[in-house]
Amino acid sequence: MKPEPQITCQWYSSFSDLEPQRTRWDEFAASVGAPVYMAFDWCATWWEFYGRRRRLVIALVEADSELIGLFPLYIDRFGLPPLGLKIARVVGATDGPTRLMAPPVKPGMAAPAIRAIVEEMLGRRLCDLISLGPVESTYPGLDDLAGLLARDRCQFQVRPSGIVTVYDLSARPDDYLETLGSAEQKRRRYDFRYLERNGAKESVVQGPWSEIDREFQAFARMHTLSWEAKGRPGHFGAWPRAQEYQRTLAERMAGPGRLQIFKIEANGEAICYDYGYVFGRSFFWELPGRSLDLRWAKISLGSCALIIMLRRAVREGITSLYAGVGRYDYKTRLGGEERPVVTMRARRRGLAVTARLAAFELWFRLVEVLYFKFWYMRVQPRLPRFCRRPIWKIWSRMAA
Repeated sequence: MKPEPQITCQWYSSFSDLEPQRTRWDEFAASVGAPVYMAFDWCATWWEFYGRRRRLVIALVEADSELIGLFPLYIDRFGLPPLGLKIARVVGATDGPTRLMAPPVKPGMAAPAIRAIVEEMLGRRLCDLISLGPVESTYPGLDDLAGLLARDRCQFQVRPSGIVTVYDLSARPDDYLETLGSAEQKRRRYDFRYLERNGAKESVVQGPWSEIDREFQAFARMHTLSWEAKGRPGHFGAWPRAQEYQRTLAERMAGPGRLQIFKIEANGEAICYDYGYVFGRSFFWELPGRSLDLRWAKISLGSCALIIMLRRAVREGITSLYAGVGRYDYKTRLGGEERPVVTMRARRRGLAVTARLAAFELWFRLVEVLYFKFWYMRVQPRLPRFCRRPIWKIWSRMAA
């Protein structure tokens, strides 16, 4: 009978200490199909911008010296001791839009890897609650975790966190349009003919960072203007420090060739941008920008841009394109599959922890209803532009 592997955890409190393991980190994350948000540069950049007053706790879990799990976590405290609640989350899970924050784990060893870090962190009382996710509902080891953690006297639950739209490109023809229904094909072929008649050309922004940066700034302006026309601030106006953060991230991710900015231009003028990142054999679409020129209101410019991305991804051997968390009808009409997303939560048992957690969740619901749903979503858009503010940091810290 084969003996059980010896599982150990190596703990780190800074990204600089892990710099020598950068290559090992990224190769492992890509090999197990983790999202780009778990790449070393992504996590380190997020921490640089949003890690203030938080405690970084990174765990590398090994079985007989083989890496089986990588958990970049941070601990945030809400309230004052002894009544405060300490929550551990995945680096990048807050202070921005919801993304897949799936810690890289080796299939077949995921449950014991997660159990090791939960047992260590809760056992040493580093935190009261560990929140891992959002992850796809098919995340490795999910079905085995409840039984394993129950032995450690932890309370474990899986919470629904929405859906993510994914395009499975593993068996798609080069012309992605051929995979769509006849009515959708007809509409999109009309759109592409209209673009062709108006001299539209597609390209991928490449070259030195100075050229990429110029296009990124143009994209950011277009994205913001298109949202402001709808009475909304867009990504860069909604989240604190978003433009500076995304620009720094783009520069760092461009170095290894992960960044891709798609552009459609007509008569030398950009009319559409989309950008995202390649990691492993997957592409992660981040944000779009669309021209407000009325010439393009006759067609679905966004649908054309998405089809262009899908075509290029197929040609480059990409097997999955992730189109973001949330429900968008046009994405499913173009062949996207909606997959359930969940968040795993493990916490210490006990009345004190239960009471603190209940108080925190009540506080969060009040802030969500009164601030986010009422003030931010309904009242603030009606105010003069100079009165509008980015999302309140307290809410963005809590909402995960």
